Amino acid sequence: MALEDRIKVLEDEIAILKGQIHTTLLEIHEQILNHYYPELRADDSGLPEASGSARPARALGFVGLQRVTLEEPGPTAAEQDRAEAQVAAAEATPRPGSENRTSWPMVAQLMKWASDSVERIGAERTAKALEICAQGGCLTPEVRDMLLRFIALSDEGAAPATVGLRAIADALSELNDILGSAAEPSGADPAGGEV
Repeated sequence: MALEDRIKVLEDEIAILKGQIHTTLLEIHEQILNHYYPELRADDSGLPEASGSARPARALGFVGLQRVTLEEPGPTAAEQDRAEAQVAAAEATPRPGSENRTSWPMVAQLMKWASDSVERIGAERTAKALEICAQGGCLTPEVRDMLLRFIALSDEGAAPATVGLRAIADALSELNDILGSAAEPSGADPAGGEV
C-alpha cells in the first residue's frame, strides 16, 4: 500500500515537472520569437486586458504590395563590429578550468593514486587529507573534487586500524609527484601548489 502511494506521489511530481518544462519551453520559444521578430512583439503598455467589450478591429486601407524575403538582412557595420568585439572578448576570456585541464593520462594516474591511497590508509583518511591540502591551497578545487569522486568509487576493504602520519605523508608525497610531473613548461603547477 505504501509503495502504491509513493508511486502515485512520484507520478504527480512527474506531471508537475512536465508542466514546468512545458511552460519553460514556451517561454523560451516566445523569447526567441521576440528576439528575431521584434515587430511581432505585442505592445502591452497602457492597454487594458482583453475583455468581452473589446473594440472591434478596423480594417486598414490597401497600402500596396510589399516584397518579403525569407533571408534576414545582412548585419550593419556597427553590428558586425559589435559581434567581432564580443567574439574577441570571448576568446580572450579563459574558459573556467581550461588552464587546469587534466589530460587522460593524468586522470589515470590520479585514479591509480586514489585507489592505492584508499588501500593503504583508508577512504576516510584519504578524503580528510585531501580536504586539508585543498584548504591550505595545495590543490585546486577541480583536482580535489576529481580525487574525492575517485575515492567514492573505490571498493574499500577494511581500513587499517592505525595509520601513522608517515603513511599519510607518503601518500600525499606521491600525489605531489604526480601533479608535479604534469607541470607546464613555465613551471606552473596545475594543482595550484605543492602538497
